[in-house]
Amino acid sequence: MEALPPIYQWKKNGQNISSGSLYRDSTLVNGDVITCILFPSGCSSLFLTTSNVFKVTVIPGPSANITASGPLTFCTGDSIVLQAATGDSTYRWNNGDSVQSVTVKTTGGYSVTVTYNGCVAYDSVHVVAAAHNLNPVITHNNPLIICP
Repeated sequence: MEALPPIYQWKKNGQNISSGSLYRDSTLVNGDVITCILFPSGCSSLFLTTSNVFKVTVIPGPSANITASGPLTFCTGDSIVLQAATGDSTYRWNNGDSVQSVTVKTTGGYSVTVTYNGCVAYDSVHVVAAAHNLNPVITHNNPLIICP
């Protein structure tokens, strides 16, 4: 005689929540307690088995959130500092830097990948280093007369 698969009863904080061999939940919060009770198919409930208790610890994910020290459009020759959100994280900018802040002097897209406890966040900005024309020329069509 072939054995039948068990019947699963998942519990979250003591409440029945799901059946089936796999349990997924995107609403877990700190302190939630997850257990699974296995009932043998076709047998008395005297043979049920309760799983280990899993206590959930939710670790906040990282934030990449780039902030700039000034406008994202600036004059050629100037610079701005781009900073990824603070935290105990690792940083990887698309220019190869692995620091929280980078100084930017040229036009382009800048992105950062932030990793914390195995979770990853990403953000990007586009900056423009605009050429400036600071050579004004005054022209006139009539003779220039200046009165004292």
